Amino acid sequence: MNIIRLDQYQEPRRVLTRDETITLLRQARALMADRLGQAMKAILAKVDDAMFDLSQKDPTVQSAYFEAMRDLRIKRQDIEQGFQDKLKSGFGKSMKMFGVEELYDEESTLELSLVDHDELEEDIAIRDMVVKMELLVGKELSALNQRFASLLQTVELDNDSNPIAPQVVCEALRSALDRVNISLRVKLVIYKLFDRYLIGAAAEPAYKAVNEFLIEKGVLPELPKAKHKQVQGQQDSDELFAALQRHIVADGAPAPGTAGVPGAQAGFLSALSALQQGNTDLLQAHGGNLDATSLANGLVNVIRGLQESGATARMGQADNMVIDVVAMLFDYILDDKNLPDAIKALVGRLQIPVLKVALADQGFFGKRNHPARRLLNVLAFAGIGWDETLGHEDALYRKVEEVVDRVLNEYQEGVELFAELLRDFETFLGQEQQAAARRAEVSAQLAQSRERLIAAKEEVRKEVRSRIERPGVPELIRDFLGSYWRGVLLLNYIKEGEGSIAWKRSVVFMDNLIWSVEPKADAAERARVIKVLPNLLQVLQDGMEKVSMPSNERHHFLAQLAGYHARIMNEDSPLANALQQQGSVHDYLRDPNALPPTPPAIASEEQEEAVVAKTLQHLVNEGALDAEELAVEEEVDAGQEVSIADLQDEYIDQVRKLQVGSWVEMPGEDGAPVRVKLSWVSPVTNRYLFVNRKGHLVSNMHEAALVAAFQCGKARTIEEAPVLDRAVSKVVEGLRQAG
Repeated sequence: MNIIRLDQYQEPRRVLTRDETITLLRQARALMADRLGQAMKAILAKVDDAMFDLSQKDPTVQSAYFEAMRDLRIKRQDIEQGFQDKLKSGFGKSMKMFGVEELYDEESTLELSLVDHDELEEDIAIRDMVVKMELLVGKELSALNQRFASLLQTVELDNDSNPIAPQVVCEALRSALDRVNISLRVKLVIYKLFDRYLIGAAAEPAYKAVNEFLIEKGVLPELPKAKHKQVQGQQDSDELFAALQRHIVADGAPAPGTAGVPGAQAGFLSALSALQQGNTDLLQAHGGNLDATSLANGLVNVIRGLQESGATARMGQADNMVIDVVAMLFDYILDDKNLPDAIKALVGRLQIPVLKVALADQGFFGKRNHPARRLLNVLAFAGIGWDETLGHEDALYRKVEEVVDRVLNEYQEGVELFAELLRDFETFLGQEQQAAARRAEVSAQLAQSRERLIAAKEEVRKEVRSRIERPGVPELIRDFLGSYWRGVLLLNYIKEGEGSIAWKRSVVFMDNLIWSVEPKADAAERARVIKVLPNLLQVLQDGMEKVSMPSNERHHFLAQLAGYHARIMNEDSPLANALQQQGSVHDYLRDPNALPPTPPAIASEEQEEAVVAKTLQHLVNEGALDAEELAVEEEVDAGQEVSIADLQDEYIDQVRKLQVGSWVEMPGEDGAPVRVKLSWVSPVTNRYLFVNRKGHLVSNMHEAALVAAFQCGKARTIEEAPVLDRAVSKVVEGLRQAG
């Protein structure tokens, strides 16, 4: 490794001096040693109890355990101090490679490796602890790699060169235990406690504390953002696959004595190829047995069956670890509630081909873009939106089945077939998604039009109500504005828009009409009536024409309106005569002996709604509205029947955090679960529009109804992270719990 001098680089920001850098490194080292040292004290305090329990179970080794307990008590402080010393010296040794020799103490630094290579079991135990620790602290370790690189002013720093990497920590434990004359059996007991209480509980907080310390000191408070956004679980996936690649296939070959029976892998792969075709004979010859029904089922972990049958017994250490990891991945895939059972069964049939790939190709664990990994992920991702209501004749189901059948029938070795099938399936899926997106867009547009109609009706209702509820408004005016003029307003709002002149003019008309029939205090006001009346009557006549007001009702209304105006003006006055000359007063007002026409009945609520319905139909005929909008507008809104007071904040937040494109499982019309995708959320009425995989409208729910469905367990979100990443996240979680 090239030596990097701290004084060779100048950054645009203020660069720490060499002394400042060394001080920070020394403080970070001390913090880590103190945190892990405290955990080590707690572990050694538990050793007595653990060994006493073991001595009771096996009297033949009782004396050996008792002797070890005595030695450990005597040298406990020495072990604790030795562990911290080795952590610090390991830190210094790593820093020396970067040209920082001030933290390197040659006299106290021992090689952090096992001298006695015959102790293979201990070597394996250390390696297993390192792998597990890298998994559990992966996120914090990755952040520390970047922050130490920033401190050292080098481009990058990986786990192997991190001064407090899991390898350094685990080797410090081994070196500290070498100070005590104890058997391997006792060491393995301590390693198990170390695994559980330090790696499983104390390690991540310790690494996090160092990160927080460096952040506080201004070292990369914000880590550089990744070039591509990663979904939840991808980092765990990277850590697992990278750790396996580093440790399972370290140095290109398994450790001595772990290679298994010569030719075992080739024979096992041949047995797997036959098994892939449904032939179990070769597997039986290889030492295993498997039920053919389980093999075809797809919902049974056949890799576990292989392990239990003894077929993997002759495989080497590295191969068996690969087999175990692939088995764990399929444990979680087959238990994943995010995948429909039918799709899960298809994906599950790929267990044998995937195992063959993992055994033969190291890139499967190290390359996110490995064709086999990507194919498995994309098949499962596509299946998220499928449910039984679509049926097995659905194009997606048939395509997934076709891909699986081709893998089972054609795959022998290499990745070419997976790459070919991946390209073909992604093309198919892209076409399906484009068609679904177009259909979903139509549904969303229809819903938006519905919102526009609802908004229009509400705005019209508000404008009309604010006027007819004023004290003193004549019943004649109230009925007219609440029915026919309401239709005029609706027409202008929908056709011309809220900010249009036509809309504003029709709103102002209501104020002018009401003002025109109110008593006038003086001649000036009465003169103003005469001035505005021609325009008022023109707007009125135009509006009546727009909504096709029947001529007899139109005549009756105008006649009564003229009577109001005449009485206001005093019909014997010159002003009343002027009104008569304008034709504003009908014949019965000029002839005192004439009988007035029978006034129309007071408009009922049903009649008012009938006028609105007629207006909307007129808009449909003109093409301003879609007929489907009216049908959707009349749907029963179940959400309105749910009281918001009964809903819990937890589920309200969960619903409000849903993003367009999120998948949800909820009951369909017949009560059976269906999988739907959120297509649109109304900013006006808080309605959530859901479509199925094909883009067809499935549900248009009010927010309250959706929250209630989540709260009572009828609805749930579906995770969309790639299936392998979800599986790996659960493997890592299982390791944490086991620790």
